[in-house]
Amino acid sequence: MTPPPGPQEPRPPPNHILAAYLASGTLATPWRYALAALGTIGVAGAIVAWIRRPRRCTLHQKYRGSIVDLFSMPDEKRFHRVYRVVCRVRQRARTNLT
Repeated sequence: MTPPPGPQEPRPPPNHILAAYLASGTLATPWRYALAALGTIGVAGAIVAWIRRPRRCTLHQKYRGSIVDLFSMPDEKRFHRVYRVVCRVRQRARTNLT
């Protein structure tokens, strides 16, 4: 008969394992700094790209109870040109019906 398992030591989270690995000096110092610099540059680039991305403008209409996207574009200037044309067409259609 085997004895019941005793209390096990908790395992450290993976990010602590990586930090301990880098801090222990098993990697050569220049490589450690190069990896840290590349990681920092990559994260900073992703943050800047997310902040500077253009917001998407959408034109939508309710059709038979559900919302339908008619037009979508990230360029705000061109989107408003199309929006003004659509508004003019709708106004002309209303005046021709009456």
